[in-house]
Amino acid sequence: MLVWVEEAVRRFARYHKYTVGSQLRTQALAVCRLVLRAQAADPSTRTAVVTELHLAAEELKLLLQLGKEVHAFRSWAEFEQGVELALSIARQAAGWRRALQKARLHPAGNEREGVGAGRAESGQLV
Repeated sequence: MLVWVEEAVRRFARYHKYTVGSQLRTQALAVCRLVLRAQAADPSTRTAVVTELHLAAEELKLLLQLGKEVHAFRSWAEFEQGVELALSIARQAAGWRRALQKARLHPAGNEREGVGAGRAESGQLV
């Protein structure tokens, strides 16, 4: 996502590059940092960090929408690609959060959950 944002913002007009483009870059970097923090987080704090990651991904979607509204993107397809990437991250974070909450509420059920529960426990974001 971060690489996509960098490439897209590079093609923005100068005005948009330093306004919405700057905010997009900052938010995309924040999302990357939160993925790292969530993966490295202690199990007791991981849910809170994943929740923060989900919110950051939603904020990134909002900034992409703003970029579309001010015509910063060169095409609809470029905007759509960015939204799909951000949406994918937001969905993964939401699913990760649900899995962590379920694991916390039903610790004995994780043994029967199989691979999905193991992935959520280890903190991997696919």
